[in-house]
Amino acid sequence: MELAHAVRPAFEVLQLAINCIGVLIIVWGVVEAIWSFLRLRTVQRSSGLFVRASSIRERLGVHLLLALDVFIGADLIGTVLHPDWTNIGVLAAIVAIRVALTVLLTREIAETHELIERHGQSEASDDKA
Repeated sequence: MELAHAVRPAFEVLQLAINCIGVLIIVWGVVEAIWSFLRLRTVQRSSGLFVRASSIRERLGVHLLLALDVFIGADLIGTVLHPDWTNIGVLAAIVAIRVALTVLLTREIAETHELIERHGQSEASDDKA
């Protein structure tokens, strides 16, 4: 039991660090999306603007999905550190919500990717004509 009390603070710091990494992933994605969008708007080319903006959304979605997975990992560590039925119930709810968000984001990313590919194929056929 002595060892469990000795390592608990280290795992609490680890959980906090993992949560911080998740936040950094989101911030990185948002900053990248804003930067890409600003660059896109300063170019001022109207052709393909929607598709290029959709590509930016797709990359942001990938960052958000990764961050959600990281947060779930941190929550699992927290539940292991404090294993009671309340924490297990809270973890189950959090995981369910995050899985639902992951499914919705994955669907959104797939639709965006399909749109980008369709637009790329239509541009290629326009170039051949």
